[in-house]
Amino acid sequence: MDDLTVRAEKLREQMLEGISDDDIETTVRVFNKILENAEKQK
Repeated sequence: MDDLTVRAEKLREQMLEGISDDDIETTVRVFNKILENAEKQK
């Protein structure tokens, strides 16, 4: 299992390379707002 964890961490690092923590925070905030709006429409 440790091997999978290490591989997953490396893949995450590669996929997020060049993306700042601020960009990630903004993206998560926008996504959460979209989910909230979707819930309101149900």
